Amino acid sequence: MEKTVNNVQENVNEAMDSRIVRMNEIKAIKLSSVSSKKRVAIKAAKTLIDYIMANWDDMVSLAVPAVDPEIRETQPELVDIINSRREELDRKKNEELERKRKEEEAAAKAKKEAETAKTVPEKLPCGCAGTHVKSFNRG
Repeated sequence: MEKTVNNVQENVNEAMDSRIVRMNEIKAIKLSSVSSKKRVAIKAAKTLIDYIMANWDDMVSLAVPAVDPEIRETQPELVDIINSRREELDRKKNEELERKRKEEEAAAKAKKEAETAKTVPEKLPCGCAGTHVKSFNRG
């Protein structure tokens, strides 16, 4: 089980998400090829996979099956996939918030610099702000 979790997390950024591939593999299992004792579990897994896929980008909806004790016991691989996806969504949300915060800080800094530039007079080569201007008559 741990190997699956680690494998799922390592391959999150691949072109074809390994979590989705694994869920499609489970969905592709034909009930006629499985013993009658395992059919109920496979049907339940397929139903849960349909729910996961329908709510793939909804962190709140994905939390529901992840905390259900019966699902945690009977479908641990799918719960690992759900938790991995929720972590990914949380990470993306935090990255977006951080990006917005940095943009706001940069905009505030630029605004402050623009206001400061308007109030500070341009300095002359001597370093003063024009408080003493000497004229030289050469000629």
